[in-house]
Amino acid sequence: MRRKEFVWTSGEDRENVTHYVKLRIFMYEVRGIVGIDVLTDNKLQSPLYMRAQFGLQAEIGQMDKLTKKLDAFIQQKITVIEAL
Repeated sequence: MRRKEFVWTSGEDRENVTHYVKLRIFMYEVRGIVGIDVLTDNKLQSPLYMRAQFGLQAEIGQMDKLTKKLDAFIQQKITVIEAL
């Protein structure tokens, strides 16, 4: 049986920890559309506190392009991620 969802986490979503990141990648439509839920929290005190939660939908082929662009962004080869 195929896996329809994968969840990766780093840190914990509670007080007194350094960070929390959760990615949930799942089949959105059987025609090759995947969904990604992202939740991040830097666990700092105000005014430095940041928490973000958002979702993406993409075709499987677009995910490869996105990961390559994210890699270039992280390595500071580019400063803006343009549309796929």
